[in-house]
Amino acid sequence: MNRNYCLYCGKKIPVDYNFHATYCSKTCINKARWLRRRDSVLEKQKIKRINKKINSPKRYCLYCGKEINKLEHPNKVFCSKECSKNIYIHNRTKKKYLMDKDFLYQKYIIEECSSKDIAPIFGCSYATVISRLIEFGISRRVTGVAPHPERVILKIKKARERQNGENHPRFGLKNSPEQKRKFRATMIARGNMPIKEKNPMWGKHHTKETKDKVRKIFLEHKVSQLENNPNWQGGISFKPYDKKFNSHFKDIILERDDYKCLYCGIDNFSAKKLYKQGLHVHHIDYDKMNTTKKNCCALCCKCNIRANYHRLAWTKYYHWLLNWLYGYEYAN
Repeated sequence: MNRNYCLYCGKKIPVDYNFHATYCSKTCINKARWLRRRDSVLEKQKIKRINKKINSPKRYCLYCGKEINKLEHPNKVFCSKECSKNIYIHNRTKKKYLMDKDFLYQKYIIEECSSKDIAPIFGCSYATVISRLIEFGISRRVTGVAPHPERVILKIKKARERQNGENHPRFGLKNSPEQKRKFRATMIARGNMPIKEKNPMWGKHHTKETKDKVRKIFLEHKVSQLENNPNWQGGISFKPYDKKFNSHFKDIILERDDYKCLYCGIDNFSAKKLYKQGLHVHHIDYDKMNTTKKNCCALCCKCNIRANYHRLAWTKYYHWLLNWLYGYEYAN
């Protein structure tokens, strides 16, 4: 046997095939050729983006990289017809080798590129991209469905890198009374009066007699008290917390979540300055006696209040998120 190995699949090449061969079959040759062409197309697309940003008369060919005078040929992208043919003429049998599952997964799901954006990379229509997604078993994006976990983690990282707290350019600055007067004058000129002045009781106060009358009516009819309140949920707020739910347990949960809100990504230091409160430890299934690492996560006060509505949806969301981040398993 020969010591040569295939450069694409890694199999040994027999001597009978060819002593100087570098690939074991024609399929490996085609795959390697089209993978090289894919990389070259991606590099040429980067050049195209750079040309759009730079306001210079120079432009580069998308295939060979030669300079094209932008003033003489404003709409020209290739230097010759041969370069345009080399990119856009492909065999349908070879497009399958060009489209890898990992590359489509990275572009379509993680980077959120559409099929129309991916099609020019391979020199085909967006319908062929969709057919390859179905062949590889990659689920298509549909509106109303929960996002992919990797995409959620990317959004959390981006939210953490945003201008929060001290990074914000207006941090520690306050509007002067002159600026407030200007804002008020523009609101009045546009017809958008402040909410306070729209209220008929603006600048007025109730007397003691009216306050006593309102109190008597509320006490007699028991309006918005306990069971009469539309948000009544059986007196959950009066129930005590578990003894395990102490400061030590809260510190463990905050350390696990890196002292940052799992939904919006704000950290503990900036949350104290914005909301005048630190991060909360939220019970995912809303059971105060179920104090476990599976059932608790770090949230800011704003996201914790938001989770009080549509509770079933939020429990599913946080179960799914903790399962992806930490590997916790939950019963359906």
